[in-house]
Amino acid sequence: GGGGGGGSQPAADEWPLFRGEPRADDVHQGCVGDCWFLSSLASLAEFKGGKMVKALFAPQRQTGRYDVTLWIGGVQKTITVDDRLPATASRRLPAEGGAVMRVPCQLAYCSTARRQLWASLVEKAYAKYCGSYDALRAGHACEAFEVLTGWPVNDLVFEPGEDDLDLVWARMLSSKERGYLMALSSRDDPAAALEAGLRPAHCYSILELYDGVRRSHDDPRAHRLLKIRNPHGSGEWRGAWSRTSELWTPELREALAYRSGVEDGDDGVFYMAFEDVQRYFHRYTICQIRDGREGWMQTRGVMQLGPRSELRALSLEVFERCTCTVTLSQDPGRVEGPTSGKVDFNFVVLRYGEQAPGSIARAAFRARSQFLTEHSVASDELILDAGRYVVIPLSLVRQSPDFQATGLGVTIGYSLVSSGPLIVNQRPLSPEEAAAGMRQFCTNPKADGSPAGEQLRVFRHDSAQAVAYTFKQHGNTFEFVENHSRSRALKITMAAQERDGGVTFSAPPTVANMETLPFGQAAALLPPGKSALVYAAVVVDRSAPSGYRFQQSFQQVGPPPAAGLFFGGGGGGGGGGGGALPMVQPP
Repeated sequence: GGGGGGGSQPAADEWPLFRGEPRADDVHQGCVGDCWFLSSLASLAEFKGGKMVKALFAPQRQTGRYDVTLWIGGVQKTITVDDRLPATASRRLPAEGGAVMRVPCQLAYCSTARRQLWASLVEKAYAKYCGSYDALRAGHACEAFEVLTGWPVNDLVFEPGEDDLDLVWARMLSSKERGYLMALSSRDDPAAALEAGLRPAHCYSILELYDGVRRSHDDPRAHRLLKIRNPHGSGEWRGAWSRTSELWTPELREALAYRSGVEDGDDGVFYMAFEDVQRYFHRYTICQIRDGREGWMQTRGVMQLGPRSELRALSLEVFERCTCTVTLSQDPGRVEGPTSGKVDFNFVVLRYGEQAPGSIARAAFRARSQFLTEHSVASDELILDAGRYVVIPLSLVRQSPDFQATGLGVTIGYSLVSSGPLIVNQRPLSPEEAAAGMRQFCTNPKADGSPAGEQLRVFRHDSAQAVAYTFKQHGNTFEFVENHSRSRALKITMAAQERDGGVTFSAPPTVANMETLPFGQAAALLPPGKSALVYAAVVVDRSAPSGYRFQQSFQQVGPPPAAGLFFGGGGGGGGGGGGALPMVQPP
């Protein structure tokens, strides 16, 4: 079993796997910072009487050994662990009056209340896969939900000053009514969080939502409340609607089964008003479990995404209007080694034109998940009319230098969950489709023209014969250029200077396989009627200050030579004729 020695092995008759139904308050976090994992596990315990928690365990083959089923990168894996759990040594501490107080040994990591094992063993199974308990330190609920359930996950951000919070609340209510799991992540503001009784950069379970709560029959205001749990099993909100808040009436306490602090101690469960949640939490995560729901279908598979593998895509044939959630997953990258790094990735969905079967219409959809972050899941829920579509994975810059050095690819799991029948086929991606997908990502994040959020900014710079789009998100910058000339090439000269470090500057020969250039100068020729992603500047270490200075110029020149897109300059970029992609004209 993974997770270190020095553990204690409880007697099987005293510590069963389950004692009745699993509950959220069974889960208690230990000394490692994996609240993101345990808060999600606690939420899962509340789903259908703990049905999915129990399904994580295969029938026991022998005493003291357990097979735990997890989803890693969209692929189901079985991990065998024993019931030896790391524990702290008993200690003697000085007490008042010169007395000595004995502190008994206790589990070092997750403990399961009511003398059970299930939560501790699930944590141990994932720690074993990742190599250690310490590898679980820090993460996001979207990873945990995907690992524990294999179902689609959406990670959404409370935008600062967001005007229409009614839509956010409606989405959360709709998700709860559908039986989806939800979690919250607090803002990384230690002073404000601790003053309010919260923990900064911490994950909490959402146990319940209450809409239209009134303190009395004649209360003119309808309140929106969330019931939240801290996986530590202690530590509660101190503001409005806290356990000792004067907003509670005896009748309302009884209706919501919320006892006062005098009657019931701090158990980590508390209520907050929705407006306070938006103020103190910066993201919420929704796991769309549709297990056993009639009419829903799921298609799964894997595909390679890497430097030496051809570009791949998923073709969809939809027969009637339906809801479809598309998810791409990769290994969370917690295991150290030459293949441990994650690749940045996202996807766009394009629809083929109806009148010309081989043509690509302007993209109608784009994944809402963040791009080029540490997340291991990209997911989006779409409404698809009958027709033919293509799902295009996008991967621009490798986050791990090991991938660049070894040339190894990464296995991407895909999942499509739909309310109606569809046919899914994996196939090579054409250059035309790659260009259309990249153009959609850089120039028109949503078909309705609405912002995609996440501090998204898109600029369009027009000249007589060329259009350059600069896309900025999360400190990363990409530039996509179209040469509209029919006869003249476009010369693009770039110069970058590293200022604070921590930035990778790249000039890509292909959409999905970028070659990193040293900081300096590079030049490129974009042939007539072609478009390409010209450069990307990506923050690779967000824990330290980073920055760069960048200059570029454009010049229409004569017909290009037969060589590839990139040539000359101090960057050392190689040839390779696959860099320029056929330009996709907007409709």
